[in-house]
Amino acid sequence: MDIAERASGNLMPCCEPRPRRPFLEAVVVEALRLHPPAHYLAAHTTDKDVILDKYAIPKGSIVNVNLANIGRDATLWTDPNVFRPDRFMEGGEGSSVNCISPGQTMTKMMPFGAGRRACPGAAIALKVLQSFVEELVKRFQWEPLDKGLMEEASVDMTEKQGIVTDMRTPLRTHLVVRQH
Repeated sequence: MDIAERASGNLMPCCEPRPRRPFLEAVVVEALRLHPPAHYLAAHTTDKDVILDKYAIPKGSIVNVNLANIGRDATLWTDPNVFRPDRFMEGGEGSSVNCISPGQTMTKMMPFGAGRRACPGAAIALKVLQSFVEELVKRFQWEPLDKGLMEEASVDMTEKQGIVTDMRTPLRTHLVVRQH
């Protein structure tokens, strides 16, 4: 069973309250781990002298944090470049990770930033993303335009850097409305 089929399984009609959907939530969090909304947290200034991995960072230094690299760090994640939502299911290596409000210590991912400058709308953004993805998989069956792209591994997830990070090769699909 593919990811879309697992995520769409047993979805409720849109007018009923939505119960937790652990796998759907895991799909969204895994996507955020690999592709955070912003790749960098820029222009943070240290408020005290810090030693980090034997490097001295003096008070007043400007620090940029690469969020995308944290989510793909092989010392923090198993197979970090593989899209595997199950890592955020109960018992998975990311099951205890809170991507909305990471702790004070180094975290495994922080797609919405951390600390006092974290995104104030992170919790609502996460719920909106989950709802959006749920509706997409509930209402549509996704088919590649090119039948040669049937294997998940053949989708090119290479990024094109810019103000907004996009896929270098856009995903082209044919949407079929699901009959309910």
